[in-house]
Amino acid sequence: MVNGLEIQNLLGQMVEIPSESTHEERISEFLGDSLSSKSLRVGHHRFNTYATIGSNQLDAATLLFVSHIDTVATTPSWTIDPYKPTIKDGRMYGLGSNDAKASIAAMVHALLDVNNSDLPEQLARKNQAITFIAAAEEEIAGWNGFRGMVDQFQNIKAAVIGEPTSLRIGNSQRGREVIDFTTHGRSSHSSRPYEGVNAATKLVEELGNIFSWYQELFADNTDAPTLEVTILKSGEKTNQLPYEALATLDSRTTAQFSGALILATMDQQKLYPDTNIVGREQNSVVAKFTPESSPLIIAVKRILEESGVNPVTYAYTAASDLVFVPSDAQGIVLGPGDSNQSHQANESVNLNQVITAQKVYSGIMRGFKL
Repeated sequence: MVNGLEIQNLLGQMVEIPSESTHEERISEFLGDSLSSKSLRVGHHRFNTYATIGSNQLDAATLLFVSHIDTVATTPSWTIDPYKPTIKDGRMYGLGSNDAKASIAAMVHALLDVNNSDLPEQLARKNQAITFIAAAEEEIAGWNGFRGMVDQFQNIKAAVIGEPTSLRIGNSQRGREVIDFTTHGRSSHSSRPYEGVNAATKLVEELGNIFSWYQELFADNTDAPTLEVTILKSGEKTNQLPYEALATLDSRTTAQFSGALILATMDQQKLYPDTNIVGREQNSVVAKFTPESSPLIIAVKRILEESGVNPVTYAYTAASDLVFVPSDAQGIVLGPGDSNQSHQANESVNLNQVITAQKVYSGIMRGFKL
């Protein structure tokens, strides 16, 4: 039986360690040492720390528990020491307490709990495994985080991503496509526009056409992919027609309307054959969706009910590592804390919910059938 005070102490120890994105080395080492001292098999991938129970075979059917150790930077708005965990009215205050070190603390103690049972031996016999990953660089979607190490797991069946969801089940998350629009023209003096072709004017026409298409297709649809212009560049002189114009668009995609589909449709809709429409591959993220009929969600709902939590599914609207879970694996976002506390000054988390999360995670480890 896990002592709630142990979970609280681990959370406080992690809050005391600064771990802004790309600077997670200290907390990664701390967790690695803590897990190793409990006789768990521990590994490191850059600043990611992971521990596994069950089979050590590369092709083992695997249930992942992933949360992140990195935080955003502090801001002048903080009125308390962000690295001094403070408890008041049942809440712990400190940077990362809510997002997402609370999930880390709960997952660690869930893994320790099941490791002290016969479950590891049962998993090993069936070539199955449960792996916990304390991931780096989630806040910046960096390639040195879970995104860059997921391929080393050859047979992921399901994944639980720890983020502050108030223990609601996030069963979908939007993807992302960053799109560069480039139009071409011919420079001339602005007093003689008939001698040139204005690339900026062509860009305005292209964008107007694309957004007319977008409004017609997705009007009043709250589940539609988003599409916003975020960067515009054209011209260097006030008296010269620009020969090139660039617009960068940010689209948050859905499982129904992928980035590839949006790019293909834009290319079909463009007005000028020489307009280039290219997605930035390094920024492309595929949307993730797991239906409520999936075995993972059915199991999690039952376990939440057994833990006294009303099981609710919803579309997770923030960013997380869920989108890096393989497309053929089930995946959800589930964790203690409130997303409204994330990235806020004087961030805090309800400690009772963290303790409940440990019970839920432990229940999933024991109750979900790989």
